[in-house]
Amino acid sequence: MAEPFKNMFNEQFFDLFTKDLKLVIDDFDAREFVSQVMDDEWEGRELKQRCMHITTVLRKFLPADYKEAIAKILELLDHIKKTRPDFSVIDDTKFGLTLEYGGILDNYVEQYGLDDYETSVKAIEKITQFTSCEFVTHSFIIKYPDQMMKQMLVWSKHEHWGVRRLASEGCRPRLPWAMALPNLKENPTPIIPILENLKNDPARFVRLSVANNLNDIAKDNPEIVIDLVKKWKGESKEVDWIIKHGCRTLLKQGNPEVMELFGFNSTISNICVE
Repeated sequence: MAEPFKNMFNEQFFDLFTKDLKLVIDDFDAREFVSQVMDDEWEGRELKQRCMHITTVLRKFLPADYKEAIAKILELLDHIKKTRPDFSVIDDTKFGLTLEYGGILDNYVEQYGLDDYETSVKAIEKITQFTSCEFVTHSFIIKYPDQMMKQMLVWSKHEHWGVRRLASEGCRPRLPWAMALPNLKENPTPIIPILENLKNDPARFVRLSVANNLNDIAKDNPEIVIDLVKKWKGESKEVDWIIKHGCRTLLKQGNPEVMELFGFNSTISNICVE
């Protein structure tokens, strides 16, 4: 049986995490931190509950003021970048920090930063250059829909591939494990300019996110995706891969128009889309 995903928060991770926290928190008590995290209810908590619990404990060790706490978190990231040799090999296929860091840091922004838009957006932009950070954006899109989607469009032209990926991944209407985005499920129009900016992105992870976003949109608004396929088809081999992967649900459903666009017989079922 596979190891439960929630067990990624293990002794090895907390040993590394507490060593990093000592870099920026004066008189940090690592033993007390771990003791409070791994309390009597720890084993019964699932993944999301563990993330929230760790964040709650972390808040006790950071400054009470949100802006000051975020400053410490960003200082922590700067220290890690300078002192962690594995950051020298980061490319557009992996993040430097693990998903455990992302689960804690973006959850901190989500839990305590929704009322401080400016500070939180700057934090998200920085954190996502180190670890995947797409789940936190959904809460901000719901609370600040126009403002946040404009920010995502700006991020789609960012110099760092992780931020550009977030511009797409962070507004996926059906992102797994994330809060639903009913407005974008109903009307994904604000997403399209972001995907237009990213469809030729040099980073493979970014292009994969564009395809996954298209697939999300296709489940509620297939006509929008079909129009994009007609517009983008033949632009490049990378874009052709994006639209085919983005239409995988429509192909599996045997959508006649999509089948024809990709040269499949409409009677073929169970299409395998790489």
